[in-house]
Amino acid sequence: RIVSVNRPDMPPDLSVSACAALGCARWLRPTSPSLPIVWDEGDTILRAESLAGIPDVRQAGAWPYTIVREGHPPLAGLLIALGQRIAPHGLDPLTRCRLGPILLFSLAAGAMFYRLKRDYGLWIVACVAVAVLLMMPRMFAHAHFATLDAPLTACWVLAWATFAPARRDWRWIAPFGLTLGLTMAAKFTGWLAPLPFLVWTIVYRDRGAMRALAVAAPIAVAVFIALNP
Repeated sequence: RIVSVNRPDMPPDLSVSACAALGCARWLRPTSPSLPIVWDEGDTILRAESLAGIPDVRQAGAWPYTIVREGHPPLAGLLIALGQRIAPHGLDPLTRCRLGPILLFSLAAGAMFYRLKRDYGLWIVACVAVAVLLMMPRMFAHAHFATLDAPLTACWVLAWATFAPARRDWRWIAPFGLTLGLTMAAKFTGWLAPLPFLVWTIVYRDRGAMRALAVAAPIAVAVFIALNP
């Protein structure tokens, strides 16, 4: 384990991590128009547009994420709808749809920065990790798309970033449960997210981790159910 003590003149970890997330978003949003729409974006966007009438959809029993086609969970659609609502005027239509997933991926990048800086105490470790994440061509492309895979990846990273502090501080257990629930609501494979944490807990016999998992699991299921009426 590498340990380094922050100098008094060094900025707080959380502030720099927020800057890392903002920098990621400032990089991804302007590059979005240069990436054409991919084959499954159209279907994801169309399904997200039906969320405009969520009360009517619920009353009709026609929630578009459980009754049609493959029935993916709704996180990607909710992100698309949220991004369209908060997108500034002047953005091209495709980037407006992609804004929600871009912001979530940027948040995950900031969380990765924060976790690695706290674990290893070195700014260079966190900087290189985030840079490598964004410079992988396939990951860079997926970070833009209004599809399922980038939100799934982002939520996995957020769950990983909140797991370590949740083992030591009960105040982090709720965020850990929330991120696990969002991972489950991103794609079916998100239901595998608790397994690595459970295996780690068993191997290392960490009581703090077991307590965090025991409390976070029902929170995660509640979040999934809340997003799947």
